[in-house]
Amino acid sequence: VTIHTIATDITAAPKCRWDVVLAGDLWYERLFAGRATAWLRALATNGCLVLLGDMRRNYFPRQGVAELARYAVATSVDVEREPITAGIVWRMLPNGITAAVS
Repeated sequence: VTIHTIATDITAAPKCRWDVVLAGDLWYERLFAGRATAWLRALATNGCLVLLGDMRRNYFPRQGVAELARYAVATSVDVEREPITAGIVWRMLPNGITAAVS
């Protein structure tokens, strides 16, 4: 597998150039989270497999995602509330497909 990185803002380009997009820890700040979620949803709607890694942060989308896997992750209580938290892998669903996050 070859992995290429891009160091520019690509969220203005909803056309899917990739087969798979991996995104993680994007949902800390409301404005960026909304922009990133809209872009990732557009990619999923255009046929891209979009996989997300997140612990259900405040601005993580509550609909239109499906949980694929859950892992116990050791954390620092200085950063998180608990010493162990759930690291979750999600799939971004295309527009028109809904699944609620509990």
